[in-house]
Amino acid sequence: MEAGYISIIILVAAIILYVTNLIPITITAMLSSAAMVIFGVIPAGRAWAAFGQDSVLIMAGVILIGSTLFSTGAASVVGDLLIKIAGGKPKLSIFLMLAVSGAMSMVLSNTTCTVMFLPLILSVVIEAKDNKIVEQKYMQMLCVMTSVGGLVTLIGSPINVASSGLMEAAGYPPFTFGQMAAVSLMLFVVSLLYTFTLGDKIAEKIFGVGANLEHSDFVKNFIVEKEELDKKAAGQKLTSGEQKKAGRKKIYSTVILVVTIGGLITQQFHGISLGTVAIIGGIATVLTGCTTVKDMYKKIDWGTLMLLAGTIGCAAGLAESGGGRIIANFFIGLLGDSITPMAVFVVMSLIAAVITQFMSNTGTCAILIPVGLALAEQLGMNALPIAVGIVMCASLSFMTPMASPTQALVLNWGSYKFMDYVKYSGPITVILDVLVIILTPIFFPLI
Repeated sequence: MEAGYISIIILVAAIILYVTNLIPITITAMLSSAAMVIFGVIPAGRAWAAFGQDSVLIMAGVILIGSTLFSTGAASVVGDLLIKIAGGKPKLSIFLMLAVSGAMSMVLSNTTCTVMFLPLILSVVIEAKDNKIVEQKYMQMLCVMTSVGGLVTLIGSPINVASSGLMEAAGYPPFTFGQMAAVSLMLFVVSLLYTFTLGDKIAEKIFGVGANLEHSDFVKNFIVEKEELDKKAAGQKLTSGEQKKAGRKKIYSTVILVVTIGGLITQQFHGISLGTVAIIGGIATVLTGCTTVKDMYKKIDWGTLMLLAGTIGCAAGLAESGGGRIIANFFIGLLGDSITPMAVFVVMSLIAAVITQFMSNTGTCAILIPVGLALAEQLGMNALPIAVGIVMCASLSFMTPMASPTQALVLNWGSYKFMDYVKYSGPITVILDVLVIILTPIFFPLI
């Protein structure tokens, strides 16, 4: 059997295990990657290469830095400050942070923006002390906002630049700086409104209402740790030296976060890989005494790292074996003789929307854009809307934890299950995909 078909079988088996939750989601991810090696789809070096990739290293460093912010009490200080700035309204604080994170992702990496705002939003959630304001409602939407924001400009996301290169290589004009802004800004507004309207209602049905709406296990541990420290401080008077030491830890952990984010943002100038910057930031939390080596092992979310690395390996097998192309060709074949410009546009966009939930969005575009451009040439239609539809739908990868590194990052922070992504992020993904299909031909005529 061809490697492409084997990779599809492995993917289907993994999806079944993810949905049924017969075994932990992290184990399923690792098994799917291992299966790609066992059945000869890709070599072991390629399947496990993700453990050395920037995305995984960034997660490790960022999780450690974020956790240290909470254990030192710096996050509580920031949370209080943000609530005060918003006039004592925690929901308004979160609304503003989601809007700002999305706006910043128009010119910065969505991973960087997610990393920047994740601990801030969590700090507001914890300090709000309101059981209607819990992290499960906002963690996934943070990923949505930063991803949609990245579509507004050419430099907002690597997928935009890569796809522009594919267009140019095929003999078409590359994307201009804000070419997709007309459509993506509408997606941006809809996503923000969804979070506090329909998304809020859906979240309550999934995660509970009122007194039944609880913090995730991950956040509960931080709250318990903070309460124990508070009780300890109340039970024994800290010396001036101990108070100064605690204060220094808050300052150090905050400075480490700021410097790390600065390093991520300015990577194009200093040339140090993003993963290295994040790891240096994580190491700095130990060297400055903000955490210990023993606590470092506890704070790093190994499950998330294994999930991300495993899914990257599985996605690599699907892309490099031709499995993604087989799936795409299958759906294109369903068109039969009814190939029209609108049918091609809709089908190619929908294929991108589906495939991107299980493999990298850049890989999805690398497979589909050449096919879409060839079909456009065959029908004598405008190639630009085909490329825009594919890029946008491929970027709307929110329905699974393996759909993007940021979605994997929030898995344990929100104590999400696989189906939580489908139930909560599924509706906004469908809404945005439909909007792309409706709006793109309006701003970019098919003929």
